[in-house]
Amino acid sequence: MRIPEKISYLLATVGIIGDHLSTRLGLTKPYLYETNPHTIWLMEKGIWLPFDLLLLLATVGTCFLIMRRWTFKGRWALLAVPIVLGSGRLYAAIWNLHLYLS
Repeated sequence: MRIPEKISYLLATVGIIGDHLSTRLGLTKPYLYETNPHTIWLMEKGIWLPFDLLLLLATVGTCFLIMRRWTFKGRWALLAVPIVLGSGRLYAAIWNLHLYLS
């Protein structure tokens, strides 16, 4: 496994876990609440954690398997998926912590 591949998987993992934990932390503070209707729905159904774990597994697992199974030239572009997902969720985690600390 090449280093950029490891970094992209690590970024997806840290981003998803960080967003999940920082959201849970933020919800313990009065006057902070979740505004994403999809997340609210997942929380109400009690499937928010399984959904995040499934999202992480699907993102990393699919890219990992495609990178190993096929050898087409542009397959490294697939690493953009976990990088973009992880970056977005990491940004959300940092924003959640900012809200919690302010």
